[in-house]
Amino acid sequence: VCTDKKRHEAAVDALRSLMGKALRSTRGEAGPEELEEEPDMEAGWQSRGKGSALKRTTEVWAFIAKAAVKVFKASKVKGTDEEKSAAKTAVAEYIRDALFRLGPTFVKLGQVVSTRTDVLEKEYTDVLKDLQDNVPGFGGDKAKAIIEAELGKPIDQIFDSFDETPIAAASLGQVHRAVYKGKPVAIKVQRAGLKELFDTDLKNLKVLVKLLDKFDPKS
Repeated sequence: VCTDKKRHEAAVDALRSLMGKALRSTRGEAGPEELEEEPDMEAGWQSRGKGSALKRTTEVWAFIAKAAVKVFKASKVKGTDEEKSAAKTAVAEYIRDALFRLGPTFVKLGQVVSTRTDVLEKEYTDVLKDLQDNVPGFGGDKAKAIIEAELGKPIDQIFDSFDETPIAAASLGQVHRAVYKGKPVAIKVQRAGLKELFDTDLKNLKVLVKLLDKFDPKS
């Protein structure tokens, strides 16, 4: 129990703001900053990792609320089977794109959910499979910068050659071809800022678990 009146009031105000943003988002009234899409997904993930836990919580719960409303509305669409399927596919695409923006934690969640054909309808699993196969990569220059920062040397002092074009990309990183001491090797480069982003998400998940435990210890 918080006995500091000022801290209590600040927490209440923050919670009220969070709930308001989530509700406005479900009605399509959120401001540009609440629904902003970054042209550079990688930069968006990094900025989220460096942001405040409260802002991250607002973003996550606003998405959950809006997605839930969209899924419910799609389930109530009347018309032909094709029209009903199209409505569900549109919602699935919204969820897929939002999970990409939210970052690796939620991309991983989407990858797991996309395999649950026993729980989700085909329209949702088909679209969410993109999270397994179509995660965008990042530039070769950025990959080289990450390696140089990690190893403390210019890339040409580490490898005989380094191919800037990735051969595969995933939520946690991507793979590049290189030649090291005359031998061809595959180099996996981890995306920058993942630790900060995971730390923020884990804090939010811990808060969620505590809240669920208070309402229902069995959950």
